[in-house]
Amino acid sequence: MKIFLSLLFLLAASGSFAQSGFIIGAGYSAAWLKTDELSSFFTSVNEANPGLTEQFEAEKPYKGYNILAGSRSEKSAFIVSYQQVFSKSTAEGVIPVISPDAGLFEISTRHSSVTMAYDYYLIRNIAFGGEFGYMYSTIRNSQYELAFGDSKSVVDKKGGLQAGVNTIIEIALGSSAFFQLQPYYRWAFYDMDMDNIASIYLGQGNSASTTSDLRGLGIDFKLGIKIQ
Repeated sequence: MKIFLSLLFLLAASGSFAQSGFIIGAGYSAAWLKTDELSSFFTSVNEANPGLTEQFEAEKPYKGYNILAGSRSEKSAFIVSYQQVFSKSTAEGVIPVISPDAGLFEISTRHSSVTMAYDYYLIRNIAFGGEFGYMYSTIRNSQYELAFGDSKSVVDKKGGLQAGVNTIIEIALGSSAFFQLQPYYRWAFYDMDMDNIASIYLGQGNSASTTSDLRGLGIDFKLGIKIQ
């Protein structure tokens, strides 16, 4: 978030591009990320713990929000955006490696990113572009209703560079407001850390992967205004 605010300040101070307007906006984000090793981890936990009355789901869609600022001319746009998406999977029952008592378990994954994108408008309301930025991933483990009490903490974290391509479909809402539908494909240049969460649920010396690749499709729904 601090990186986003710094880039926003520099963009505003520079006056953006010549003959362009300053735009700001915010919206809802959804993503379907391909994290093969993390999905395999959930499957391994379910298979290793027949005492679970509710099992972890192998992979779930991510959802969250985005905010954006940048410049827009008739033919192009330069956008700096901040996005945060998260997904959680829960299980209930007994996991002996953690406790002989039944409990409720929740594993949540969060990806926060700052992205700079350049988009070129082929026609007035359709654009194609590329993007580059930094993403930070965390895995949080939460345990409830166990004999030793509840616990909640971030157990794995790692960040790195990412890149992507996107399409923008824009609908004008009056003279200055707009709605954007932005599908994208992104990939990270780092592998998401997951060694600690594997040790917690599968014990030391487990055979689960210690990292997971990170890439996939997403879509942003954005409402914004243009300031001349």
